[in-house]
Parts: sequence; C-alpha cells; structure tokens
Amino acid sequence: MNLKLKLISEGCNPKAKEEKHISKHIIGEVFKTHHAIQTLDKTILSLEMELAAARAAQESLLGGSPLSTDANRAKSSRKRKYLMVIGINTAFSS
Repeated sequence: MNLKLKLISEGCNPKAKEEKHISKHIIGEVFKTHHAIQTLDKTILSLEMELAAARAAQESLLGGSPLSTDANRAKSSRKRKYLMVIGINTAFSS
C-alpha cells in the first residue's frame, strides 16, 4: 500500500509541472527567435536589392552609356532616358 501511495504522490509533483511549463516557455522563445531571424533575413534581402538598384542607377549616371553622335546633338533639347532592370528573388528559404 505504501508503494501505491508513493506512485500517486509522485504524479502530483509540482516540480514536474513547473518543468513542463518552463519547457513550453523555451519552445515559445525559440519560435519567436526563429520568426525574428526570418523577418531580418527578408529585410536584409530587400535592402540588398535596393542597394544593387541604387548602385546600378549611380553607375549609369556617372559612367553612362555611350551616346551616339545624333544623340549628342539633341542632348541640349532633350532629357536623357535611362533603362533600369530590377530582379526580384521569389525563392523563400525555411
């Protein structure tokens, strides 16, 4: 009978319940951290794309593409047109 009482009393151990609560808390924190890392990865990717576009625009303004002789004559009367190509990465890593 003493053994049966001991088994029942171990089932009500508050320390075991506390450990389960701490375990759930840790899993929640891991999930939050994982979500924050994914958000930062997306932000970094977006900033890298903006930086690449800005560098391409700056290079075309500073270096410029060569103008033909007809375009040189009309340069004073027209604005120069630029073409910019922006790539969008649609692959998502997990």
